[in-house]
Amino acid sequence: MASKRSSPWRIVLCLLIFICGSRCNIGLQAGDGTFFQNTVVDLESSALEKRITAFDTAVTKGISYIKLMECPNTPQSVFTDQAALFDNGWCDHLAPHNTPPRTQPNGNPPSFGTVNAVYKGLSLSMDLWEKRSYYSWWHEKGDYGAIQETTSAYGPFRSGTEFRSTGGRYENVFIPEAGMIICYNDFSPSYMVAQTPGLVLADVPPLNRHSDVLWLQWKNSVEWSGQNELVSNMKWIWQYQVVDKTSKEVIDTVISMPNEALQGWPGRTYEMSEPFDSQEGSIARALLGTPNGVGVAHFLCQHWAELGKKVVSKVQLWEGRRDRHLLFYIIETN
Repeated sequence: MASKRSSPWRIVLCLLIFICGSRCNIGLQAGDGTFFQNTVVDLESSALEKRITAFDTAVTKGISYIKLMECPNTPQSVFTDQAALFDNGWCDHLAPHNTPPRTQPNGNPPSFGTVNAVYKGLSLSMDLWEKRSYYSWWHEKGDYGAIQETTSAYGPFRSGTEFRSTGGRYENVFIPEAGMIICYNDFSPSYMVAQTPGLVLADVPPLNRHSDVLWLQWKNSVEWSGQNELVSNMKWIWQYQVVDKTSKEVIDTVISMPNEALQGWPGRTYEMSEPFDSQEGSIARALLGTPNGVGVAHFLCQHWAELGKKVVSKVQLWEGRRDRHLLFYIIETN
């Protein structure tokens, strides 16, 4: 068995940890009242180690999800009909069912300037942007009355359970003609339960994953476009404004590597075809293995019966004015 080689980027990261640890030891030996300084340095070292651990974990996940996307026997999602949304307590937020998707979004949508730059970079016409639709599904009742309203309109949930409101929400932009989804305001019921006192794990509905709700939203947007053949026209999934903590830790590790400083559009692009033990290849897999990337992988590998066999070929990372973006490129495979 060949010995495992240390990549240059990993050597640099390990040296940073060693330097931080050495600085701590020097301060303690000096006994010169630098306890606070040493504590800060120790915390910095701990944070760095934590980021590296998050990166390594993401690389491992990324490798696993590449295999899942390529595997013809990956289990398919059981949520294939929009009725499942209502059965699980979801409601189209502030818009009645069976109406065309709104042209005005809820929340903070992608800015025109950012979209314009990306569309130009991808050689897409901005005319396609005019054909976009917004879907805003909330797992909520509260002041908005969404779950009660849904129950009144469609009768009791078929599951026989009225789920408690978690406040989970998935708000996304769909452009079937361009083959693009822009994910811009997504917080799962599981995440909201963990953040909300009084809610428990049992309050999370069976239909809770971003990838499943995103799929049903995508199918609905294709239906309203009047071109059902576009259901398989999936080329890009854009994670707009990355806010997930783990994803940000992985990105922080990436930009600490040699020659990987965060840049504005078009930023840096990382190919999945690169060897996993190279810097570019490991970054590509780590970005796929973040929570933002895993949702994309689930979307592809659990809906191939209608979507067709698709995989992520590369990931683009760049910085906006005050945020970071990930663009996952999708290609068809055998």
